[in-house]
Parts: sequence; structure tokens; C-alpha cells
Amino acid sequence: MNLIAVAQLNSTDNIEANYSQVAEQIRAASDLNPKPQIIFFPENTLYFRISNADTVQSVNTDHPVVKKIEDLARQNKMAVHFTTAFEVGGKTFNSSVLISAQGETEVLYHKIHLFDVAIPGQAPISESKVFSRGESSRVFKVGEMNIGSTICYDVRFAELFGVYAKQGVQAIVVPSAFLVKTGQAHWMTLLKARAIESQCFVIAAAQAGKHTSTKFPGEIRETYGHSVVFDPWGDLVVIKESGVGIITADLDLTRCENVRRSIPMASHRRL
Repeated sequence: MNLIAVAQLNSTDNIEANYSQVAEQIRAASDLNPKPQIIFFPENTLYFRISNADTVQSVNTDHPVVKKIEDLARQNKMAVHFTTAFEVGGKTFNSSVLISAQGETEVLYHKIHLFDVAIPGQAPISESKVFSRGESSRVFKVGEMNIGSTICYDVRFAELFGVYAKQGVQAIVVPSAFLVKTGQAHWMTLLKARAIESQCFVIAAAQAGKHTSTKFPGEIRETYGHSVVFDPWGDLVVIKESGVGIITADLDLTRCENVRRSIPMASHRRL
């Protein structure tokens, strides 16, 4: 059994309030029978900048909230994967972090493709003004699963997923905070395509709903939600369209093997 939980959040620009959501979802997942071995959280887990006038608040391995999540992971004997602004070596990255079921923290991956866009009808977003860019892919292991790391905008770059496909991973995780307009147009299509071409599970935890600033009255950002898991054939395994909460999926790794035998892309690759 490779049972996972995927948490959908409505994070804001208040770290303690966001931690409360995280703690609630970890406890909810831990109460399940059987218990998932890991819970995945979306991008901007601990701090979501709602106003462009705001300064992103990063954490590090010594931050009190990170220590509290370590305690929760240890107490509930369940690994936790979250993505947030993280300070490493004097730089701020959009990073994915793994806390093991023993409460040990490892910074896994820094977002490679930063979201610098100007979508008609919306304020421009320039992640490169806030974050340093990651330089490398990263595979990590949970139980029997080898999992490739991506974050949100990375999903538009199939070449990164191709790197993981060549390594034969069983799953790729895509923690995200997709905007509504691009979510409606592209979210499900991109995730399904990445699952099909990589021939592995795609796990996408998302931010959802209207995010109201606690620091800038009247400032709101809205995200698409639709946390989802697709299987290696591109079939929908489970979805949570809206609201805060968790979904679960048992990832049958023989599904990867069967799909790869049926369509042996690994032996056909030329690039």
C-alpha cells in the first residue's frame, strides 16, 4: 500500500494562521484508517503574498513553525511535504520541504521556472523579484515510491518532467497556487498530459478560493483549487474541486509497470 493524502488550503499572509490549517489537515489525515504515509501541501503553504506591496516572509529549518510541523510529523508518524518561501544560504527560494515521519527536515527542491507573467485583466506577477531560481531537478523517496519534484509553473515545462521520466520515477508532485483564469484554461489539461507522457502518477496539491490579506485591507487573491491525482494512463484518481480539506489515494505502483509495458516509451526515447 502506498497511501497518500493531498491537502487543499486557503493560505493567507499570516504564518501562524496558515500553520493552524496545516496542523488541522495533518491531524485529519492521521485519524484516517489506514493512515497515509505522507501528506502533500500546496505552494505557499506557510505564507501567501496577497498584495504585491507586501514582502514575502520566508522560513528556515530553525523557524518555530517548522519545528512545530516536525513535532506533528513525529507525533502522528506521518511524513509531511510542503512548499513555501524558504531561506537557504542567504537567498530566498520557492522551495519544497520534506519532514520525515521521524521529524527530520530536508529542503528538497527550489523552483526552477519562476512565474513572471502579465495576464490580461490581472496585476503582473514577478516571482524573480522575490525568489532566486533553482538550478536542478530532485528525486526523493517515500516508502517504495521515487518521486520527482516540481512547483506550480514548472508544470508548463515538459522537459523537466521528461528528466524524471528518464529516471523511472513512480510519481511527480506539483504543489501549486494556480490563478483562476489559467486554472480554468490549463490546469487539468497540463497535469493529465504530464502524467501520460511521464507514465507515472501526478500528485497536485492546490491552493483554493479567495485569499484575503490580513495586512492589506481589501486586498484579495483568488486561486483555482482542484487538487488532484492522475494515474500513469491519464485517468483521474481523485479530485477536490473547492474548499479546504484532504483527499487520499492509494498509488498502485504496478499501474506504472503495466502502462510502461503497454507503451514502452523508455526504449523509444531518442532525445
